[in-house]
Amino acid sequence: MVRDDLLDKRRDFREAIDLYKTYDNHHLISKLLVEVIHYYLNEYLINQYNNIENCEHQTSRKQIEIIEECFKEAIEKQDYLTYFIKAYTLTTCFFKELNKHLALYVLEYFDRKKYFSANYRLVNCLIHIVTLLIYHPKLHQYRFQGVCYRGMIITQYDLDQYKLNRHILNRSFLSASIDCKVAEMFAGEGQQSQMRHTYQSHRPLQYSCLCKYFIKQNSTAIYIESLSTRPDEKEILIIPFSVFKVINIKQNYLDSTKAISVDIELEECEDPSNDNPLEMVDRGFRDSVGLMRALGLDVCMPDFLNGRRRFDALEANRSRFISKIRWVVESANGRIKHFKWLNQTIQDSTIPQVRDYLRTSCELVNAHRSPAISSFMNDDMIVTKILENLHAPNLPRVRINDEILRWVNCDASQLANFPVLSIDQIRTITVGVFQLKQARSYCEEQCSTIHLDNPADFPLQIRVNDPQLIRISFKSRHSNTKTYYTYISFSTQDILNSCCDCPDGDRKVGVCSHRAAAIGFLSYQRYNNGPTINQPSGSYLNLLDDSDRIDDFVESTDEDEDYRYSLL
Repeated sequence: MVRDDLLDKRRDFREAIDLYKTYDNHHLISKLLVEVIHYYLNEYLINQYNNIENCEHQTSRKQIEIIEECFKEAIEKQDYLTYFIKAYTLTTCFFKELNKHLALYVLEYFDRKKYFSANYRLVNCLIHIVTLLIYHPKLHQYRFQGVCYRGMIITQYDLDQYKLNRHILNRSFLSASIDCKVAEMFAGEGQQSQMRHTYQSHRPLQYSCLCKYFIKQNSTAIYIESLSTRPDEKEILIIPFSVFKVINIKQNYLDSTKAISVDIELEECEDPSNDNPLEMVDRGFRDSVGLMRALGLDVCMPDFLNGRRRFDALEANRSRFISKIRWVVESANGRIKHFKWLNQTIQDSTIPQVRDYLRTSCELVNAHRSPAISSFMNDDMIVTKILENLHAPNLPRVRINDEILRWVNCDASQLANFPVLSIDQIRTITVGVFQLKQARSYCEEQCSTIHLDNPADFPLQIRVNDPQLIRISFKSRHSNTKTYYTYISFSTQDILNSCCDCPDGDRKVGVCSHRAAAIGFLSYQRYNNGPTINQPSGSYLNLLDDSDRIDDFVESTDEDEDYRYSLL
């Protein structure tokens, strides 16, 4: 849809579906899904299948039965998100029919004149399908922000709708991908000569088109690779009623068989009236998340292992993304708690005064203490890297799981081609300094010394036939019985990839302390073992004497008994 009031349309749509926020009422949700099964699947789609002679592109009865099973499982297991995505990606016909009907009829939901039309039940079913997804309590785990690509084969009429600075609203789901190559395949890259054209002048009637979407809001798109029946497509699903602005159009030479005919860049339009508070909370709020969302808050919280050994890459990335923002809150709270009264359990009777006490404390902190956060020159680069890696898979983990790898024992002194990095380059990899502060103690334990210079022993293993893939064994600092392997893939210039067997070891947004220790020592510490601001914990042993080396015999005389002694 191309109009000037599209942000208003998006806002109206969100306000109209607020009633679906009450996701705790499973009985109501089940009734809505039953209506979708009985009417939309078993009545409307089947009638369409029976009334159309050419059923090649229509959803068949067998496919409808498969989709129906998915919706029934959604009711039984109370997990609409998982089974809707399964149904959406299972067959090609269902998502095409669904998106066609959304494009044709969804606007009737806002037209009061259509309340008593013949399509009333159909429109309601379509709204159920969309809004139950939008307000699913687990949707935040899959939210996507960043760049994605959508490949299409379009006509001249379609192309004419994309004008520079024009706003466009999608009335149906849009499938995109974080992998540009996947989108180019769907766009028919290199096949322009085979597309429709006029007989005499050979003027093209179809174009291969690649759209590049810049997703800015966290309620616009979801990354469904882990839920999809086609994970290789790395699909991003853009929610209906999202508004984009065309910011660039590039038409390429049509005689080039290797190029996309049209490149279009679209940037999401942010709604200035969208003032829903975004709450970043730690895991201690897990019992309150449902209530907070029911109150209209947008809540983000790190994930739980729930009996697993390790988070997958997306969960680990998202949790680090949240904790990176939460650190600012914890830092501010730590400063406030320096005031003794605010660092204790506060009695209910003093609640009326808490606001004044807190304001006074914050004013004192702001007036007499240095800023809690200092800017670094590469902060913008770190932020860019975080956003790029938020939805990136951990490729070394895939390789380790799929291949049988053989290793030989080695030492850091034999690792001549490992890249030498500056501390700023390492900070870009670790996304901060917290892991670097913990890294030295891991290195001291690994080297069995506090002198981390080049001759220090640092045991590691090199993969047979691939000297640029290594692994290092680290002991857990929480349990002496646990050992984690850290894997690092590198070139002579940079660290290419890494992963670890610890719970957060697969994240691409920063690294765990084990990876920070290995990368920091091999690329920097062994060449720069100068004095540190903090005394290494291992040096505390020099302050103690071994009791076995001290003679406990003390000479005494009878005269000593005549003296009185006092404790000083």
